[in-house]
Amino acid sequence: MGKSAVNSSDIPVTNAKHRDLVLARGAQLLSHTKRVIWYLDTLILSARFMQLLKSSNWGSNSTLLLNRYQLWNEKLIPRVKTGAIVFEFGVAAGAATKWWAKKELPFAGWHGFDTFTGLPTPWRRGGVDVMDAGVFDQSGSQSEFPEVDAVYPLKWHKGIISETLVKSEFTIPSECQKIILVDVDLYEPTKEVLFYFAKHLRPGDLIYFDEGFDAWNEGLALQEAINVLPNFIALAHTGSALLIEIVNSHD
Repeated sequence: MGKSAVNSSDIPVTNAKHRDLVLARGAQLLSHTKRVIWYLDTLILSARFMQLLKSSNWGSNSTLLLNRYQLWNEKLIPRVKTGAIVFEFGVAAGAATKWWAKKELPFAGWHGFDTFTGLPTPWRRGGVDVMDAGVFDQSGSQSEFPEVDAVYPLKWHKGIISETLVKSEFTIPSECQKIILVDVDLYEPTKEVLFYFAKHLRPGDLIYFDEGFDAWNEGLALQEAINVLPNFIALAHTGSALLIEIVNSHD
């Protein structure tokens, strides 16, 4: 991380055994917890995420906002063009879908992709499960899909993304603005979305990551997709979320 990286001279050799003792005992205690380690892990990942943005060409001018609703209101909505189509990956109960519907924006359509039976695989960080498969399961709901009252047409795509997007060869329109909302939490589906959309993206298209800070999952997928995506810049971020915009090569 350049100047923010730890230098070996910052760690006195004489303190090594004390450091190792603290790490060993502290980590041993934390390893028996779930909730505490989740929040500590999240805080560190968020700090690393902000360091990454500051040190990258595409993220150094990103604006820090306090939550995703402020990010959507201040940075995403003002960039929405008439006739834009939204692709939401990770619908769950439809909380975000309903929030957007109340804005009555001039979308030409909305496509919601989800298993609607929860996470298809465990949410892992460093090979350790932090959420079980099946979390966010909506199968017990009264209706198969969220009931959303919108001024634009909505279409639901039930199943895993590798099936509903990739193998189905879902047609992506090129003539309109594309707004992609990624909230799948997991690495594989995020990567599938980015690589599938990459060649269809144009300047002005927007991609939002709800867990962009997670260097094991959504954040890792973005890093791996950088070389296949068109040029982009980060417009704004929170402690976890990230909004990027596709730009011209000279911007």
